[in-house]
Amino acid sequence: YLRWTGDSEGLVQMDDGRHVAKCLNDLFWLSPACRANASSCIPVLTAGSGWAMQDIMQWATAYAMPLSLGVTKTFSDEVSMVKDGRL
Repeated sequence: YLRWTGDSEGLVQMDDGRHVAKCLNDLFWLSPACRANASSCIPVLTAGSGWAMQDIMQWATAYAMPLSLGVTKTFSDEVSMVKDGRL
């Protein structure tokens, strides 16, 4: 992600040199298009190990999409969060 987008503000470098997504309140990664105003972000969820997370991060950055990206433990959790209005 960093190599192709240059978006170092969206990442945190770990002690071992790896980069991981920098998440607001440890919950959602905010794309550059809505980082200045989190309430303008469109929530997007993925599940498990973060299915397609890196792809979505790159798309959101390349196309200036105002997305906040979160990961749930399971697909069932993802469905219930949306269904119950917890998103």
